[in-house]
Amino acid sequence: MEYLVQIINNVFFLFLGVFLSYKMNSILNFLTICLDEILLFKIKMKKKYDECINFNQNYCNLEYYLIHDDTFIKIENKQNTTNIFNFVIFQDIYNYYHIEPEPDSVVMLRFFYKNQYYRIYLNYKQMIDGYTFDLLFNPKEIIENLENNISKEKLYFLKNETQEIEFSSINNIDCLKIIEECNGLFFDFGVIKNNMIKVKYLMSELKIKELQDFHLKYKNFHFDENKLELIEHTIKIKDKEEIIMSDLMKEIILES
Repeated sequence: MEYLVQIINNVFFLFLGVFLSYKMNSILNFLTICLDEILLFKIKMKKKYDECINFNQNYCNLEYYLIHDDTFIKIENKQNTTNIFNFVIFQDIYNYYHIEPEPDSVVMLRFFYKNQYYRIYLNYKQMIDGYTFDLLFNPKEIIENLENNISKEKLYFLKNETQEIEFSSINNIDCLKIIEECNGLFFDFGVIKNNMIKVKYLMSELKIKELQDFHLKYKNFHFDENKLELIEHTIKIKDKEEIIMSDLMKEIILES
């Protein structure tokens, strides 16, 4: 009799185990589905969030700055009557502040995209030569156009070697935050679109009169194929008239 009871108990617990295992699997499957839905919802909300904050295609979101010699002015209440920035608008800005522009005089445009500020420097010589800039630009489209029209070697260099900056200074004064904005959408300091940046533009902003040295170091190293070794990627400048651009960038982006 006891043997029969033991068999019945064993069978009972066996079926109970199978039943609980089935229920646990059902619960786990349900939780997995819920987790997948939560992650999918999170991805959708993140996409919506990015669409909302990344960039509003409206030129009034641009900030304007005038840079002339030692003068650095944030232009308040800039009213636009056109979607194109050209020589006439450039000249009007300088006339408003009673400043006679020179070839190196600049209007800097600053905008916000993907949780980061970026800058575009437009100089007077460009404007005289007929350069125009679309104020209703879309950063995402600009980046995609570049990626579709640049060699794989150059694209690799920009994305892997010039994207991250470890430190930067002018006369040992930290300027990393400004430099990260200047690095631009392409991580090229405006070189590709010919919106190049001279050290003296940053000196005007930081109210630095004399340049002792400008120093920048990228986080990633460059592989020298001739020496078969990794070398530091840096920029060192002693002349404030020089353009912010490393020898490697000049060699790979401009000369190749």
